[in-house]
Amino acid sequence: MIADDEDKRMSDTAHPKENPPDDPPDDPLDDPLAGATLALLAERPPGTSVTPEEVARTFAAARAKPGDPPDLWRRYLQAARQQALHLARAGRLVILRKGKPADPSHRVKGVIRLTLPGRET
Repeated sequence: MIADDEDKRMSDTAHPKENPPDDPPDDPLDDPLAGATLALLAERPPGTSVTPEEVARTFAAARAKPGDPPDLWRRYLQAARQQALHLARAGRLVILRKGKPADPSHRVKGVIRLTLPGRET
């Protein structure tokens, strides 16, 4: 019986379960920040956009506790940019750089704005 348990443990660790590389990517809305980004964009009138900073500030304000620092939003800024890139690659939003759509398959540097597809000005 003990040998059976050891064999089972060895087989579990010898072949860890990994996702094959051809699995589809996770749904972007699995991340609360991605959902907050799309919700913020949906609230805005057509032809408008938001910055990742606005997304981070709104997200942080919704999660802030009484003792949190006023610049809590900065913790979410990089994640807001990463989620924007992920959402753009999934076709859920458009990243604007200098007012023009940026290719999300390449690294996007600098100041960016986010808008929903079909709403870019």
